[in-house]
Amino acid sequence: MKKIVAILIGALFISSFTFAQIDKEKALKPRVEQKLADLLYAQSHYYSASEYYKEVIRSKPEWRYPRYWLAMSTLKANDYENAVKYFKSFDQQRLPDKKKKIKRIEKENKEIYGLSDYYYGVALKHVGQYDDAIKRFQKFKSAYDLKDKDEWSKKALNEIKGAEWAIANPGTKKVKVKSLGDLINTGYEDAGPMPINDSTMYYTSLQENDLIFVNNRKDIPPYRLYQSTKVDGQWQKGKELPTVLQDKKFGTTNAALSEDGNRLYFCKCYNNEIDEIICNMFLSEKTKGGKWGEAVKLNESINNPKYTSTQPTVRSSGDDMEIVYFVSDREGGVGGMDIWYFIRTAKGDFKGPKLLKGGINTVGDELTPFYDNSNEKFYFSSNGHPSIGGFDIFASTENEELGWTEPENVGIPINSTADDLYYRRESGKTSGYLVSNRDGTTKIDNKYRGDDIYSFEDFKYGLEGFVFKDEGKGEETVENAIVRLYKLDENGEDVLVEELTDVNEQYFFKLKPDQDYKVEVVKPGYSSNYEYITTKNIPYEDTLNQNLLVNKTNVIAFGSLYADNDTLKKNKLDDAILVLNAINPDGSKTTLTTKKMPAGTFDYKFDLEIGKKYEIDVTKDGYFKGVIPINTAGVNSDKMQADGVLSKIEVGKSYELENILYDFGKATLRSESKVVLDDLVTILRDNPSIIIELASHTDAIGSDEANLKLSQARAQSCVDYLIEKGISKSRLSAKGYGEAKPIAPNEKPDGSDNPEGRQKNRRTEFSVIDSF
Repeated sequence: MKKIVAILIGALFISSFTFAQIDKEKALKPRVEQKLADLLYAQSHYYSASEYYKEVIRSKPEWRYPRYWLAMSTLKANDYENAVKYFKSFDQQRLPDKKKKIKRIEKENKEIYGLSDYYYGVALKHVGQYDDAIKRFQKFKSAYDLKDKDEWSKKALNEIKGAEWAIANPGTKKVKVKSLGDLINTGYEDAGPMPINDSTMYYTSLQENDLIFVNNRKDIPPYRLYQSTKVDGQWQKGKELPTVLQDKKFGTTNAALSEDGNRLYFCKCYNNEIDEIICNMFLSEKTKGGKWGEAVKLNESINNPKYTSTQPTVRSSGDDMEIVYFVSDREGGVGGMDIWYFIRTAKGDFKGPKLLKGGINTVGDELTPFYDNSNEKFYFSSNGHPSIGGFDIFASTENEELGWTEPENVGIPINSTADDLYYRRESGKTSGYLVSNRDGTTKIDNKYRGDDIYSFEDFKYGLEGFVFKDEGKGEETVENAIVRLYKLDENGEDVLVEELTDVNEQYFFKLKPDQDYKVEVVKPGYSSNYEYITTKNIPYEDTLNQNLLVNKTNVIAFGSLYADNDTLKKNKLDDAILVLNAINPDGSKTTLTTKKMPAGTFDYKFDLEIGKKYEIDVTKDGYFKGVIPINTAGVNSDKMQADGVLSKIEVGKSYELENILYDFGKATLRSESKVVLDDLVTILRDNPSIIIELASHTDAIGSDEANLKLSQARAQSCVDYLIEKGISKSRLSAKGYGEAKPIAPNEKPDGSDNPEGRQKNRRTEFSVIDSF
């Protein structure tokens, strides 16, 4: 137990089992793997140990030893659901029929696995299966028969009382508990929240989400003290406190502020020669400039080098004197970790320490004390008093005899079936913080559940609900919405009370009695919506539920530009101009906006309405103008991709103009030919820097001279039409090639006529011959 609690009290909550220490080898024999697992378990690397025990079981499913320690490893790693599963597997493992083996197993059950029912009960209690947990504890009490029977019997009885209390008190108090979010909370332990003011908090963290691999203890990164700031209602990622408080050799944890804000008590922790975590308390005082001064280690009476001293909390006692409660495993205590205190006098002297008496400390462990100076109440966590889960938070007050009232379990939802610690109330408020590894806590590798910091707030009336998409597809929640609460004044006008930004799925507001409210949801790309709520004539202390629906109205069209020969889309184009046009029902266009993609910008996006048609006209030097058609009808997602493809203008390359038709033997353009040339007019207008040659070709019927003359006249008729449409003569050149450049045979191999070939040869082309 001392080893387990040593991990907690570093608080650090340095659950070192999360540091994977030995790289697994595929070819290890089962007994070797089992020894490695035992070594890792002994060093508190429970996560890694469990993986080795699993490998042993896969090879030797009949072995009982790895099944038991797999269950213990997952329990110590806070993986309660799997712990129940593995204890059940161990408990139900089929036993042999031979009498010799049965006797041996009975001996093992007594001497090696004697605590299995106790810890099975603990696992069941952690997942809220209280009736089954009680049965396990009762079975353990009746069967356990070793020299420390009385001690374990008392522990089992205490666990039973906690389970019975949970069954008898199923209702939750009007308290909202919520994670502080992913910017503060990480996969590893985040602990020791210390509110400085409404928007500033100190806390302890490793700030690491990925599983850390180490080869020895020196490689384990130390925990540090961080400061977080609340911006727009969201706690931000913490920044390390000044180096004057931190130490490269030690982890720094557990900050506690004096009531006047001028003294900061905190801890530095290290591993001693027998691998126990030892924490010492330090004091830093503010300088005249308002900064923290050099940290001073408290005297050896407080920091006994043989024991740990950690988790301070400060009680103001008047006359500039303060009492500092802290946790230690030193001699003279009641159980494992106990709560002690010392006094700092007005002169700055220290007296003590002394054990806190009056029923607070038990044979179990008491951790994370907190004294609320505003309501003169003492809070602490314990697994020695009857608890709902593991460590529960309890409250007590000092009586007239300077003793303490019977500790009271603060109940659900502050306490859960998991471990709940570091209860901290904000001064003069009904809100505060706690640390827990309850369901929903951040995980490493989707397996290990560490400790996260949560906020809580007491309330009498509340409003909660989800934000859903109203698309007829069931309850699909919306993320990153804005939810606003308004109260209605005597004239029925809206008065903003509170705004929640970046609401992910669910929202919550505290309400006042006898008041009319309006709650509104806003999200870009969706229609806003609101509902009216009232607390008039409703039962006392009630929580109202109101889901909010939003309809999608917009979609983000995004994309990039590519050359038409870049079929794999490896190279994006930049330095272009994009014009967004709405396509009206009559087919006409309305220009909405123009965007320039400067050099170095390779992506674009447009905010479009659902159910409409658009075109994006794209122009870029050296490329023909491109058009990107977009239809947002029936779009269900928030985004849609719309890439553009441009054709590079290549000097000397010919581009055929299909369907340029003339009457037989004449150069007069037909009306359908003019439609094709109108497209060329658009190309020339969109690309004003190019000079083109209009080339006309004929088949081989007729004389060379006649065909050359006819093709020149036809090319000129095209140029004349383009000039008529406003294209400068200086950008155009007419050239007739007659039958000189066929692209297909005019005759078949046997000398007969080839109509298909001659048709291909009768063509009109243009080519870019220069640019300016």
